[in-house]
Amino acid sequence: MNNLPNTSVPIFFELIQVSLGVRPALSYSPSKEEWKMLYHMAGKQSITGICFLGVQTLNKQCPKQIQELPMGLRMRWLAAASEIQRQNEMMDMRCAELCGILEKDGLQVCILKGQGVANLYRSWNDTEDKSLGRLRQIGDIDVWVKDTDIPRLVHYIRSRGLEYKATATHVECDFFPRVAVELHAEPALFRNIYYSRRLQQWCKAYDWHDFYSVKDYIVPSDSFNLIFLLVHMYQHFLHKGVGFRQMMDYLMLLYSLPVGKRQMLYEEAMHTLKSLGMQRFTQGLMYVMQEVFVLPRAMMLCEPRQKVGEIIMSDMLECGNMGKFRGNKTSKCNCLLGRYWTSFKRSLVFLSISPSEILSSPIWSLWHWGWRKWRIRE
Repeated sequence: MNNLPNTSVPIFFELIQVSLGVRPALSYSPSKEEWKMLYHMAGKQSITGICFLGVQTLNKQCPKQIQELPMGLRMRWLAAASEIQRQNEMMDMRCAELCGILEKDGLQVCILKGQGVANLYRSWNDTEDKSLGRLRQIGDIDVWVKDTDIPRLVHYIRSRGLEYKATATHVECDFFPRVAVELHAEPALFRNIYYSRRLQQWCKAYDWHDFYSVKDYIVPSDSFNLIFLLVHMYQHFLHKGVGFRQMMDYLMLLYSLPVGKRQMLYEEAMHTLKSLGMQRFTQGLMYVMQEVFVLPRAMMLCEPRQKVGEIIMSDMLECGNMGKFRGNKTSKCNCLLGRYWTSFKRSLVFLSISPSEILSSPIWSLWHWGWRKWRIRE
């Protein structure tokens, strides 16, 4: 692992592996300062709850390794994990409630990412135990609304008297207090128009009869998520930043696939990903998953590519979940153009991974600014 920003990275990966049941213990007992760093890194990657499960596992299997864990930090970690569990229960209810409202209003919907993916979480030690999913840190609620567009979604939100913010892919609105809801006309877009059209054609052609119900709401099929979750990570990585929570979602998806169908699903997925210009990113991500989660080669979507993987992993470790810890790569300028230029300069580092998407970004951003000004009017 070249050019990685922190000496605590290897032990952090080990703690993640203990949490998932991949390994029984750490290679050594961390010091007090290292435990503080591990807690910080878990928070940065939005996997605080998952990593606390690793602490609990060590307490049972190798208690000497957590002797240096300060009691105050351990209690704070426990409180954070308990709050994440509470939030997951609340989010499940909100998802079911939201889908009920939308379906009552005549909309056909499914929940993207989030709570649907949390259902796939399980420990390697006990594949039937799904309690790991309750420790997955929540985000917002993303809803894909079938056969619609942004103007119609905006009209619908206005008819309900809700505040909203519209983009080319979704409308963010305040259905519930303290819970962000995004209604998507399209699951995702690319900034390169050629690949974006291909993605939209693939999404529109997908059979919703393959989707299924979880906890009183509909979620996409595994074959859909095999592409969509990667597209989501790809977009966030290139333009904002992406963390280990999203990568862990994909890990759980890979392990949930039926063994007999895995090869067929992988071949279909790679054919689609190549047609979307995502092969290099996928190869790099497989390398990261190999390093972080010890993903076996037989479980990988394709052959890993180390050089690309090191670029991806370095950025993930530095920027954290959704790029919130980007440091000196974040512009302090209040000017929209200044903020965009800072973001674009960061994305130039990834030109070798996705030249078409990066070079299309300036034109797309100008178009999107005009679209929001003229297409969505008060």
